[in-house]
Amino acid sequence: MLGRSPDAAIYQFQHIIKTQGNGVDGLLRKLNNLLSNHFKQPGVDAHQAKMVTDYVKLLEWQKCTNNPELSNKSTLHCLAYCCAQHWHEG
Repeated sequence: MLGRSPDAAIYQFQHIIKTQGNGVDGLLRKLNNLLSNHFKQPGVDAHQAKMVTDYVKLLEWQKCTNNPELSNKSTLHCLAYCCAQHWHEG
């Protein structure tokens, strides 16, 4: 995709997400490489780069919880789980 860096970055992101499976470590490594190689280039939408960065942070948080119920789940699912299971702690 010569000359179309933003399109290539999003295509690579979609490809990584679809083909990675459940391996969070490999997914994090590939997404961090994608961020540094494609989303830091000029012309790439800053909003898209922020969304990918936030997704990486969510995956890192899910990895730290060591809870298989939260692995590769949405932000909304993780928030609902935390509220239901840990409401009394706050």
